[in-house]
Amino acid sequence: MAVVGRGVALLESRSRSRIGAERLFVAAIVAVVLSLAAAACTSSGGDDAARDPDRSARGDVGDSGNGVSGDGSGSIPASMDFGSGPDIDGVTAPDATPIGISADMTVGQLDNGLRYYIVENDAPGGQVELLLAVDAGSAQQPVPDSGNAHFLEHMMFNGTEDFPVNELDAVLGGLGVEIGPDLNAYTSFDETVYQMSMPTVEEANVELGLRVLAQWAGAATINQADVEAERGVVREEHRLRNESGGAEINERLFEYYTQNSGYENHLPIGSPEQILATDAEELRAFYDDWYRPDNMAIIAVGDVDAATIERLIKQELADLTDRGSSPPRTPVETGPIIEPIVEVLTAEGGPEPSISLDYLWPTWDPSTVGGQRMLLADELIASMLGAYLDEQAADPSLDLIRPFVGVAPVARSRRLLGMNVAADDYRQGPADLMRAMRSVEVNGFAPRHFDQARQQALSTIDQTVAAEPSKQDFQYAGEITDHFLTGSPLENIEAWAARTTDQLESLTLDELNRIFRWEMSITAPILGLLGSDPAELPSQAELEAAVAEGLAGELLGDVDAEEIEQLLARPDGPDPVSEGEFFDQFNGSYRWDFDNGITVLFWDSTIASNQVDVLAVGGSGRRDLTADESALADMAIGAVTASGVAGVTQVTLDRYLSDRQVFVAPFVDTRFQGLSAAAATDDVDVLFELINAYLTDPGVDAGGLAEARNQMDAQLQALETDPSFAAFAAEREARFELTPNLFVLPTADEVDSASAEELLSIFESRFGAADEFVFLIVGDIERGDLEAVVVDYLGSLPGGGGSGGITEPPAGRYPTGPIRVRVGAGRNDSGAGFDRVFVSTDGLNLEDRLTAELVAGIINDRLFSRVREELGASYGGGNATVNSGYLNSGDTSFEISVDGDPARLDEIKAAVDEELSVLLTDGPSATDLAEAKAVLGNDLQFFTNFDLLEALLTGYLDGTSTDPFAEPSAVSAIDAADVAAMARRLMADEDLIEVTRQPGG
Repeated sequence: MAVVGRGVALLESRSRSRIGAERLFVAAIVAVVLSLAAAACTSSGGDDAARDPDRSARGDVGDSGNGVSGDGSGSIPASMDFGSGPDIDGVTAPDATPIGISADMTVGQLDNGLRYYIVENDAPGGQVELLLAVDAGSAQQPVPDSGNAHFLEHMMFNGTEDFPVNELDAVLGGLGVEIGPDLNAYTSFDETVYQMSMPTVEEANVELGLRVLAQWAGAATINQADVEAERGVVREEHRLRNESGGAEINERLFEYYTQNSGYENHLPIGSPEQILATDAEELRAFYDDWYRPDNMAIIAVGDVDAATIERLIKQELADLTDRGSSPPRTPVETGPIIEPIVEVLTAEGGPEPSISLDYLWPTWDPSTVGGQRMLLADELIASMLGAYLDEQAADPSLDLIRPFVGVAPVARSRRLLGMNVAADDYRQGPADLMRAMRSVEVNGFAPRHFDQARQQALSTIDQTVAAEPSKQDFQYAGEITDHFLTGSPLENIEAWAARTTDQLESLTLDELNRIFRWEMSITAPILGLLGSDPAELPSQAELEAAVAEGLAGELLGDVDAEEIEQLLARPDGPDPVSEGEFFDQFNGSYRWDFDNGITVLFWDSTIASNQVDVLAVGGSGRRDLTADESALADMAIGAVTASGVAGVTQVTLDRYLSDRQVFVAPFVDTRFQGLSAAAATDDVDVLFELINAYLTDPGVDAGGLAEARNQMDAQLQALETDPSFAAFAAEREARFELTPNLFVLPTADEVDSASAEELLSIFESRFGAADEFVFLIVGDIERGDLEAVVVDYLGSLPGGGGSGGITEPPAGRYPTGPIRVRVGAGRNDSGAGFDRVFVSTDGLNLEDRLTAELVAGIINDRLFSRVREELGASYGGGNATVNSGYLNSGDTSFEISVDGDPARLDEIKAAVDEELSVLLTDGPSATDLAEAKAVLGNDLQFFTNFDLLEALLTGYLDGTSTDPFAEPSAVSAIDAADVAAMARRLMADEDLIEVTRQPGG
């Protein structure tokens, strides 16, 4: 089964995604502007050389799914060709042996040159991912900042020979395929990729999907009237993504990242002037030149018969021909950056101050054994550097806070070693960072850094192999797309694991130190001091002096890092006082009750292989905190989780967890407090060891306090610079006017004066009474194995004098609306729009919730058609969501959010009012209802572990079982009258809080 479900949103701190598979861990994203590199999604790297169907390539640790590495960088362009490898004694030259395809799939090539890849996969089942990959992006545009490649992507959805104008949306909507979640595309510097997810209940569905791809590949209409109509939408996308203080700084950084290369001035989105001047003729020329069979591939992964798909591909695409001049696909020229760049980069509405430090690193051919080995070496170096900087940041004599290190692709022929660091004093922080970088370059990494990075990589390999049985369609499709575009390997899991492990074991600390020194010797730093207010930062001259000081300063000494064998001595817990099946309908569910007041509910699930998810919920959240305590609750959690636990530092804890796949995140919201956690099955004992430590022995040290203070400062700055966050805060203040302690932000003085003791006290007040919690566990583990861990680590927790279990929170108290607020912050045009939130104490049962989801779906479709397609005044149109407490009780909020041109907000509001009025008065049309049912029914076929966690919690709180697997059948009985009545119930004027986001105050 898949990971997509529409369950009740129980916890305000959790958000749900409608796409993709469950992720075990939250991966950090390098904050170096990759969002600018792709107009509609992130860019991916690749290899520009000619590709054969048997050419392979997917293979560092991250490439085979959820791993350590995975930058997807491409082959070395001629202008940056480092020959056979580093010219350093003791470093092995890269092996040019190609990695052949060993994955179980059907690979072929039509006579016209089009390649295709087909994989039969039953995770999630009942679905297929269909992709069209085009090996051309904005770097191939004849006019650098025209945005033609990206604008052309938009035009694919605006008419083809078989699907004129917007008929495609209507045809696919009837199958439950929704633009955005199921039907999307992205354009990067180097490629354009179209993606479609659709049900495979009938073979005709798949045939229709392949016909759509064939139409995009060779039958787009691209007429002038449609281009002119789409200009407003693309212009709105530029505003949404690029017209903020933070985006302005990112764009200036990107000028440095792409200088001396063919990517310079080729951002996919283009310039506003070029967007508004785009005409059909130039788009047609790019389409005919690059959308040709020898430059494209079809990818199909899912619950399909490979022979049938192969036949349909030949049927739909064999007649596709070249239409243009067929220019050769040559590598993008790119040269090194050899002169240091040091600059203070500020913009009104920019981010909280931080130091961005990047180095241009070599690219390696990912299709070869040696290229993969060098990519792996670079990832190990980045991991070691992160551990080294964490250790140095723990030294109170250095001003380094929250260092983050990663390898990030800018484009196929450009990738960076990137760092982002905060500081208390931005005159000292850059000096300390450069001093640390110089020290590690000269002294090298220590054996402990190498051991930690190596263990992390080995652990990831083990987890990836164990998770292979539940590998999702979209993961396979992504790997195949990368292979076609970059040459990255397509290996079966056994071959990938064996090769990667062998390469990992062949790399030595000495070799990695040599590679690191060589890579640093052939590039120069790009250091930016980022912020919004120049008065809060050093001058350009002061920054240059700080960097010079760091480069000339005394080398840093080694930090003596502690290493532990065990975090806690394993307690000997008592047997449960009662146990047994939870609900008969929940096949495989079980319950344990302990005399300390804790209840544990478990549901055996193989939705995600070798993964266990945990949700601990309890207490009263912010309800019995004072306003002062509530204001610091998030800061308290941040300080504790950045300080280590059980008397060990965070650096020591990171070392202890380096070879384990474990994630724990405490939270406090308006209803509950709790823990969200996950682990690989083999690491469940360590997971509960860590949970026990957070509940019994938390702490706050100086480093954790500094990091939490920095994070809160960034949040407070967002109130002044980001209309979207300012609107969120304004809506919450209005919602909780009668209970202000449920949402209150601290003042800057409160953040600065908060002590470690105060924050720890707040944390302990929420998490000190174990008997207030119910622990919900869902995952791929034998009940007997889990029980032993649960007994020891949960059964042994002190009761703490709590209430004994969790109870229903009191109904919310909200002021009578309508309430209308206007907020402005900075000049962040990308945040313009408005949010309408309808809040009530009216809970939703199962049928109500499904009906409310249909209302949201119908509104989303109408606003997309009206505000985006008809008016061209918004990139997304609008987004409606329903959030409810657990079934039959709790509060409900129905939210409609619309982003749009700040100069046209009155016009957009009038259009939205008209669409909602028609729905409230007349109800949905037959087409509205049929398409919304198809989309919702399609969504409800798939489940995540979190869906099962919700069902367990609902059953525990309500005392009744609601089988999530039965939800799809309940949709068919809902009629138009039900939807109309629910729309009126959800959108009552007295429940309305409207916040308009208007930049500039």
